[in-house]
Amino acid sequence: MKKIKKYRGLIVSLILAIVTVLAIHQYILAIEKQNQTEGPSVEHEDVVEIVVARRDLTSGTVLTVDDLETKSVHKEEIHPDAITDKEEVLGEAVIQDMVREEVLLAQKILPEEEVNRLSHAIPEGKRAISVSVDEVSGVAGFIQAGDMLDVVATDFEEQEEGQEDTETRTILQDLKVLAAGDRVLYQDQELVQEVSTVTLAVSPSEAESLTDAEENGVIRLLLNPLVEED
Repeated sequence: MKKIKKYRGLIVSLILAIVTVLAIHQYILAIEKQNQTEGPSVEHEDVVEIVVARRDLTSGTVLTVDDLETKSVHKEEIHPDAITDKEEVLGEAVIQDMVREEVLLAQKILPEEEVNRLSHAIPEGKRAISVSVDEVSGVAGFIQAGDMLDVVATDFEEQEEGQEDTETRTILQDLKVLAAGDRVLYQDQELVQEVSTVTLAVSPSEAESLTDAEENGVIRLLLNPLVEED
C-alpha cells in the first residue's frame, strides 16, 4: 500500500500524458479531415484551365477539337495572352508551328479568312516584293513559301561592233520567300511547279537593288539548302 501511494503521482502524470497525446492526435486527425473536405474548393479558385496543343501543329493548320486540349495551371502562372476557351478558337488557324502541349497564345492564331493575307507574313522591318520567274530562273518551280534564296544578277553591257559584255554577281543573300505564285507562307504547302512570280521579304535597300537588277539585266534565284553544312 505504501508503494502504491509512493508512485501514485507518477501514475497520475503518466495517465494525463497519455490522455493529452490521444487528444492531440484526435485534433490533428480532425484538422486533416477538414482540409481534405475544404481543400479542393479553395484550390479550385486558384486553378485556371488553359488551351494547349494536343499534337504537333504546322503553320496554317485550321484548329479542330482534335488539335486542342486543356491543362490546369495555377492562375499566377498563366500567360496573359493564353487562350482559356477551346470553343473560341475552333476554325481559326495557327500562324506558326507548335509542339505538343505548347500553350496556345492569342498572337499565334488568326481567323481562317485572314491567314492568306500576305501582310501577316511579312517580318518586322521588311517589305514584300514580287519578281517574275520562269522555269529556269525560278529553280524549275521547286521554290516554296518559307524557303530561303540568294539572288544572282547578270548585267549586259553593249560594246563596240554590237558585242555584249556580261557581268554576273550575287547581289542579295538569305531572302525569305513569302509566297510562290499565290501560295502564301501560312498556307499548307503543296508543290506548285508552274508559277510566274515569287514574293520575297526584303529591306527597302534590298528592294532597290533587286529592282535595278531586273531593269538592267536578268536575275536568277538560288535555292538555299534547308540546313547548311559546316
